Parts: sequence; C-alpha cells; structure tokens
Amino acid sequence: MPQLFVATGASKWGKPKEFPWTMGWQPDYATEAAIYAKHIMANHPNAKVAMLYQNDDSGKDYLNGFIAGFGDKKDKFLIKTASYEVTDPTVDSQITQLKDSGADVLFNDAAPKAAAQATHNGPRRRTTSNGRRGWRSTSRRATSRTSRTLTPTRCRRRCATC
Repeated sequence: MPQLFVATGASKWGKPKEFPWTMGWQPDYATEAAIYAKHIMANHPNAKVAMLYQNDDSGKDYLNGFIAGFGDKKDKFLIKTASYEVTDPTVDSQITQLKDSGADVLFNDAAPKAAAQATHNGPRRRTTSNGRRGWRSTSRRATSRTSRTLTPTRCRRRCATC
C-alpha cells in the first residue's frame, strides 16, 4: 500500500529501493541541517556554534547533516553539541553546557517543548529565571521543530528579563 507524503524528514523514509511506495513531502532533516550550516558559514564566518538536538533518529539526522554541511570546517565552527531525551523535564543543563562553551550561535533542533525552554532560558535572555546572567547569541531553529509555543519569543508582559 503506498504511503504518500509521510510527514517526516527522517532519512529512514528516503530510501526508494527499500520503500518504493513511500514518499515524504518535506526535505530530509540532514539536508535541512546542511543548509543551515552553509548559511552560518556564509553569514557568520567567525561563528562558534553550539547545537541542541533530541537524542533520537531525527535529532541524529540533523546532527549528521549539520556536521556534513560544515565539511572540513566542522572543527572551526561546531564547538559543542548537547543532546536531550524526550523524557527530560527540562533542557536547562544542556543549555548551560552550550552557553559555557563560549558559543555565539545556537542551532536549536529541539522538539517544541524543549525548544521553548531553550528559547526562554537560552540565547538573548538577559537574566535567567534563577537570576543568573543570561546568554547573548544568535539563534537558529530547525523548521520542523517550531510551533506556536515559540512565538512570540518575548513574554507577553514584555518584562525586562526577557
């Protein structure tokens, strides 16, 4: 039975010899991540990049594509990666690791809940919820990981800490 327009970019479905009747409708995650990496190299030539990703097939596709996109310049650009489990209550410890790496660009390949947490306590946040100084960096999000929970990136009260 054909499966047309599977709503995933996971590389496991992009194998026409194994799954001739399965077709996705979006670019695969590795290709998307490679495009982001090339964009960062072109627009932020001195960037130090950190990446947050979910520890599953899709997250690993993004990680591998991101690494491939940087090519032989991977070590110059990608200085730290951190994964999280979907069952983790927060990604605060991963964001702290990425912030402490000295990165000035965050590539956020987190699912909506974790992406919202990373946005709230991560880049551009002046003061974290526990009163510590925040992390000022450029942020990029994987398109398949966005949701309404991420907009607006500032809180509705427009308080000074967001």
